[in-house]
Amino acid sequence: MGLQSVPLYFLSPVAETSLAYSNICGEWCCKSRQDKMYLPEPPFGHSELLKSNRLQSFKSLADGLGDVFKTPCVVFCGHPSLRCGDAVHFMEVWGAGSQNSVIFIETGFQSGEPIFPLAQVLAPYQPLAMKAFWCPIDPRLNFLQAKHLLKDLQPRHTVFPEAYLHPPLTMPQRSDLILDLEGSFSTFTRGDVVTLCVESKLARATVAPELAASLVPLEVQPGVAVASIQGSLRSYDNRHTLVTLPHPVSTKGAFGALLESSAGKRDCEEGEISDQEMKQPKRLIGDVSVDVLVQELSKRGLTPLQVEATSQGRRVIAGDASILIQDGSVHVAAPAGSKSRLEISKCLLNQLQTI
Repeated sequence: MGLQSVPLYFLSPVAETSLAYSNICGEWCCKSRQDKMYLPEPPFGHSELLKSNRLQSFKSLADGLGDVFKTPCVVFCGHPSLRCGDAVHFMEVWGAGSQNSVIFIETGFQSGEPIFPLAQVLAPYQPLAMKAFWCPIDPRLNFLQAKHLLKDLQPRHTVFPEAYLHPPLTMPQRSDLILDLEGSFSTFTRGDVVTLCVESKLARATVAPELAASLVPLEVQPGVAVASIQGSLRSYDNRHTLVTLPHPVSTKGAFGALLESSAGKRDCEEGEISDQEMKQPKRLIGDVSVDVLVQELSKRGLTPLQVEATSQGRRVIAGDASILIQDGSVHVAAPAGSKSRLEISKCLLNQLQTI
């Protein structure tokens, strides 16, 4: 069998994403690959392998690999320790065959040796007829490549070792080995604790289709609709997804049981409180107009009325109650047992919408 027909299998939770992401990185490659970015063809050869189905990606062994698997083949999987991941399965299946090989590509950047010593990694699988090779691949940039990249990107703030502010002691004339950055930067030495100011406090999250289908938007103004949403936030590989709660907590409780036992089965037209209504908490949205509030309070006989402008917001004095209206919040202060509290609540609810 020729090598051109040997299938390649890529097993990783991010296999498909990694292959797709590489196609947009051609601008950092050589000029011939950069030129392909402007042509209707991918810059890397693995795209052709994907089209011909010679290279196939799977999230795990259980993701359909058994339906297409055939040998001889090349499998890319982890973990390099051979203590976890899909590699453990292949070591147990192929370890007894002398025609099989395992190739380690990880390397310790400081020592130049494998991260996990091969003798220790292979010890649990002995006796092992499979051949083992170490072919390290170093994905790091050298100094000149990193310097060129920083010049092109022009980051707002850069953090790098203090040693790059001076040429090497053995080559004091090599000024080209100094980082000369235009933007702000911070340096550190071994053992330093660096505090970075991260301005971004928000992260983008997507809503799962099944959860999005359950939303009931309410139009609050022309072209603008809002909806209340409850879900479970899942974060994986720096991707955030809001999914349906796996085990919804029953909110019916004793109150729901009391309704069923006393009223039995009733139609919605007769005022039945559905499970969906009981599970969905109510939210109030909208703006409170001070002028409208004063008119409503006056109609309900809450006098005397007085409106004050304070540093915190606008305050309405209605009899023995005080109403502080701020952007996004309303605070009501009234003596315990005051009848004005209920009237004020009704006036406020008349201006707000419930979702």
